[in-house]
Amino acid sequence: MRKSIFRYLIVLALGSMAMIAFARHDFGPAGRSEPDPERLVARMVERLDLSADQELQIGNLVQSEHHSTAPDRERLKALHKQLRAQSDNYDAGQVQHMANEVGEITSRLTYSKASTHAQVNLLLTEEQRELARAMHEDRRPRRSHKRDECPSCP
Repeated sequence: MRKSIFRYLIVLALGSMAMIAFARHDFGPAGRSEPDPERLVARMVERLDLSADQELQIGNLVQSEHHSTAPDRERLKALHKQLRAQSDNYDAGQVQHMANEVGEITSRLTYSKASTHAQVNLLLTEEQRELARAMHEDRRPRRSHKRDECPSCP
């Protein structure tokens, strides 16, 4: 009898800890703001010394990608909000369905970003591409540091 009560208490404690951990988990991109195409192009102009023609073409590409992915980004925000709300009334089937949709949307957004990045690279000179690569590598340690501070952040 004592052993079964002890086991019950352990299972109850573990279940409670799991529920608390799940409730605190952030399913959304914490602290991240909406992408700003104009700011991105302005940084590129400043740091890569883009010509007026490059600025116009890259600006058009980035704006187009931003506009075409807006519905997916909005849906992703809504799904993250719904997933956070699941901690109150968990439905495994519904969560699985939402998680699958998050994966599909993330896949589309990743492809779109990579495609735009490749198109932008074609517009840069070799020197500008090298500089952009170096700038990207310089940012990696800062981004990984942020992830250390917030493990649930993407």
